[in-house]
Formats: sequence, C-alpha cells, structure tokens
Amino acid sequence: MKKTIIIVSIIAVLFGCATSKDTSSTTETKVILSDLAMGQKLYPGYTQAKFDDGKNLYNSKCAACHSIITPSSKSPNEWKSIVPSMSALSNKNGKAISTDEELLITKYLVTLSSK
Repeated sequence: MKKTIIIVSIIAVLFGCATSKDTSSTTETKVILSDLAMGQKLYPGYTQAKFDDGKNLYNSKCAACHSIITPSSKSPNEWKSIVPSMSALSNKNGKAISTDEELLITKYLVTLSSK
C-alpha cells in the first residue's frame, strides 16, 4: 500500500512539473501573438516581420538621438503625432529616416500602445 502511494505521488509530481513547463512556454507565445494580433486588427496585412522591423528601427533610429520611451507610455494618437515630428527632426539633423521606416515605427508603437 505504501509503495502504491509513493509511486502515485512520484507520478503526480513528475506530471505537475511537465505541465508547468508547457504552460510557461504557451504563455510566452500568447503574449507575442497578442501583440501581433493587435497589429493585425489595426493594420490588415501586418506581419510578424513588419512588427519586428518596426521594433528594430525604433530601437536603432530613435535611440540614436535620445533614450527609448516605453511604447505604452503614450497613446496611439500621441505616437501618430510624435513619430512624424521626430522623423522630420532626425532628417533635418542628417540622420535619415525614410517614409517607409517612419510608417513601420509608427505601426509598431501604435500597436503596443493600443493594448
């Protein structure tokens, strides 16, 4: 009887550990997918590649002049106003941001600030 209880306990512990690992990775995937899903809701045809490009451009182009601001710290409308003005300022100072790059950055920031 004791042997059965011990075996059942060991199986329960092992099953519990395996389940918690799977839940963790599923949660991470859901977070990533929810960002992309929000972007796709706002911008039909928005892809993971465009999201990643916008993030990379934001981190490289914007950080070239100032510290990075958390996307959720501004509203979508604020970002729609801020990005073009910052892009124009950057272009004026010789640090070119193309229209396509500006659009990718804006979509990335609006996506993350819309949650």
